[in-house]
Amino acid sequence: MSLWGRRVVSVVVILLLLSLFDSSPGSRSTNKEVDNAVATEDSAWHSLNGSVFGDFNPSENKWLNLTGFRESDGWAWEGLVKARNRAREQTIHALGEGDGEQYLGGNIPKDATIPFYRNVSGCIRGTWIRSSAGEALKRPTPDLETLLPDKIQREKHHYHRNVSGTTGKIQISFGEKGEADEWDNLHARGVKAKLYIEHGRKLEDSSYVILNGLHLLETGSMILVTQSEKFPGLFALPHFALSDRHFSAYQHRLNRTLKDIIDLQKSHRFHDANPWRSSLDEESIDCEIILYLQQHPISTVFDVSSLEKELRFPTGRTGYSVDSLKISMTLFSPDCGYILESADSAQLPGGAKHLVGEKTEVFFFKARRHLIAFGVALLLQALSIMRQTKDSCTPSTKNRISVTSITIFTIGDGLVLLALFTMTTIADMTFITILAMTYLAGISSIMFDTNFVVGIYLVQLEDDIRMRRQQESQSPNRSSTPQVTHPPVDIDVLPLPVTASRAFTPEAPMASDGEGPMEVPTDEVSTSEASRQMFSRVIFSVVCIFILTFWAMTWGTFMRNAYFNLMAFIYVSCWIPQIYRNAIRNCRKALRWDFVVGQSTLRLLPLMYFYAYDGNLLYLAPERNKAIFFAGWAWTQICILVIQDVFGPRLFVPKSWMPPAYDYHPILREDDENARIILGFSSSPNATSPTTSRPGRIREDGTESRDSKFKRLFDCAICMQSVEVPIIPNSNAPDGKAAEGLTGSAFLWRRNYMITPCRHVFHTKCLEAAMRYRLQCPICREGLPPL
Repeated sequence: MSLWGRRVVSVVVILLLLSLFDSSPGSRSTNKEVDNAVATEDSAWHSLNGSVFGDFNPSENKWLNLTGFRESDGWAWEGLVKARNRAREQTIHALGEGDGEQYLGGNIPKDATIPFYRNVSGCIRGTWIRSSAGEALKRPTPDLETLLPDKIQREKHHYHRNVSGTTGKIQISFGEKGEADEWDNLHARGVKAKLYIEHGRKLEDSSYVILNGLHLLETGSMILVTQSEKFPGLFALPHFALSDRHFSAYQHRLNRTLKDIIDLQKSHRFHDANPWRSSLDEESIDCEIILYLQQHPISTVFDVSSLEKELRFPTGRTGYSVDSLKISMTLFSPDCGYILESADSAQLPGGAKHLVGEKTEVFFFKARRHLIAFGVALLLQALSIMRQTKDSCTPSTKNRISVTSITIFTIGDGLVLLALFTMTTIADMTFITILAMTYLAGISSIMFDTNFVVGIYLVQLEDDIRMRRQQESQSPNRSSTPQVTHPPVDIDVLPLPVTASRAFTPEAPMASDGEGPMEVPTDEVSTSEASRQMFSRVIFSVVCIFILTFWAMTWGTFMRNAYFNLMAFIYVSCWIPQIYRNAIRNCRKALRWDFVVGQSTLRLLPLMYFYAYDGNLLYLAPERNKAIFFAGWAWTQICILVIQDVFGPRLFVPKSWMPPAYDYHPILREDDENARIILGFSSSPNATSPTTSRPGRIREDGTESRDSKFKRLFDCAICMQSVEVPIIPNSNAPDGKAAEGLTGSAFLWRRNYMITPCRHVFHTKCLEAAMRYRLQCPICREGLPPL
């Protein structure tokens, strides 16, 4: 097994070993930990069951006998009243002054017409600002030595989730399951939310929080809290309610659900000491959060229950209009002393509309459509590569292509394959669609991309080995070898070309691309071994970049954005290696134009989707300036390829920067000796022209036209038709001034003919078609340099 193969196997084994261990925090706790937690939870449950609205009111010196709810704990509970009042204001603003007051009191009429989504499962996002209600809050002084005697020694009073700054981004995803409990015409259902908040550009300036709470279906209001060792938020959640009727509905629901979980813990059928944990790291000290959310009414003429049923269990009915989720937010941290709220257009100009998002069903429906569109793009990419592979089927054509450019495509498709394969492990409603896309991406990446790049690599590897051996054989320090003199063979052979540098013997085997006799190598290169090496390198690169990308997702905002922008720039710069190879080898038309334009367009679409489309599935904020830059940079490279094809691969490149290369499209001048040899009127006695030229045009009277002085006709040995070649006369000749304007036209006309080093003239299309299969002159079989 090769070195690269062993590396790939090692990485796969390490990943498999890591997957065997369950690293989720607190997945199982010891019976002693569970028993200790049950004792605390049982005491808190009895406190909840025996309390009434108003028992916890710090402004009236009313406290609870719970951790964090005592006066001696030093928390900023005076901010609870301000946060609650701000949540009431947002409710009134969302529902209207009359209905808002009525809904806050819980006195909802039976003929209520304000429509709310009764299931808010979905994701919302927006901008938060620091609320003016929290400006006068005094700095809390929590007694951590009493609250967390074990953690305080390790963490040294460092708080996570301590939001700084004045504004930032926030995203909340909801999951709502189970039946709602009814109490006095109010239905409360449990809801779990995952909150991600950014308040800076560093890694530590972002927080991920898991919250649990309740949703009142009739009012559209929600309260969610964190739960930790120092803050039993769920057992005190009813005390954060906006009214006494809300308090009773919350208390009725929690009395049952919390008791059920405690009973499971007591019987050791539930091995988790804290099933409502809010942090993935149990050892950290975090700011606790109380979250008030108010759903805004939706505009629909249909029954909301029927609408949600159709979304969850589609029957094909049409005519439904599904509004977005729009929610107001107030966030209060009692132990860190800050209040945040969602921004609207009045508070933050620029189109802010609180927190807006989509229901889960709408998101998955959109995800299926977008994935199918992406699958079409993958299919078109595969078809484009198939056509290019068929077109580049010879060593001559493969030698022109940059293996780096195609490798970039292959690595990109490999990353897409791994991403889709990872998504299949977590996909739910889109599993079939993602599985189909994974299968399509696998075919495109492994069967087409990888085989194409390996084929190019093998051809160019053989060419590099041959060139290296030729350089070694021409080295002055090489060991002398006896010269073998072959006896003359009495056979008819073509005369040697004028520029022939060596004699070809019939016994000498020809190279596959016709560049001359091929030396018999002393150490054969195993094609299968080289293929495995290249394949292993590509796979290893894909796996490493994929792991690095996953790691980059955990970085701070600035570093994460810089990484993905760099990767996108490298991906878009895929034609730079091809431009470089064209210039180094002085070759043109390495790839089909439909392949170049098609691949550029199809591979730009995903970048434009994430950089310019606001409704992308990852909820990324659009950065249209970067999208324009990437698109412009990609098409700039295509324009350079076009210029190289029309005006030559080395246009505007200093000759000293490039190795010498043969020009198949020279402009013939009368005062140039090589041109005179080709034209057949050289004064040199030893110069012989391999082809015969004749005047360009003859009048009916047999005299030569004026244009014929500046043109010559040659016979193309491939198509047996005439080739017209412009001639630039000597500047000192009588017609020199009249031909001054021919230089520009000759520069463009030269692309219609090709002149080989052996001084044979052909049509450009004819010789290029012949050189696709063999790099030999069709007339004298002299080896030709690649295009």
